[in-house]
Amino acid sequence: MSEKLSNWFDGLSLREKILVGVAATLSALLVAIYGVYFPLTNAIHEKRVEYREALERRVTIEAMVAQASQKQAGSVVADKSGPLEQVVNQRATGAGFTLEKADAAGNGRVSISMAQARPAALMKWLAELEMAGIVAEQIEVKAGSAGTVSVNATLARGGQ
Repeated sequence: MSEKLSNWFDGLSLREKILVGVAATLSALLVAIYGVYFPLTNAIHEKRVEYREALERRVTIEAMVAQASQKQAGSVVADKSGPLEQVVNQRATGAGFTLEKADAAGNGRVSISMAQARPAALMKWLAELEMAGIVAEQIEVKAGSAGTVSVNATLARGGQ
């Protein structure tokens, strides 16, 4: 095969040999640029972006842990200044949630229902309630529309 190629190249005129050499060089250059250089630089850039995002997530998580540790050290006892349904309703409103229902479920418990909530915001709110001594005894989360969820839960003061 290489002998046929060599014979073919030897049969070309000087001008044709120069043109074939230039075409081969340009082809090799294009393969090197578009087949090696660009994919490698794109992969390196994507990994740098992923690394920065991971660092940002880590800093956020560390800040949340530090904040949770401070809150936990400061007050682990639940707010005793009113009925549980009133406390839960105030905290939900403060977090930007609208409760469809917040009814006393007996024995220091409250049953809540929310039509729409963002999952991340809901989990943050539930964690804040837990830090305040209000725990979710039962929770049912169903997928909703546009990335939201609907929630039915039974909450109680910690230790009951």
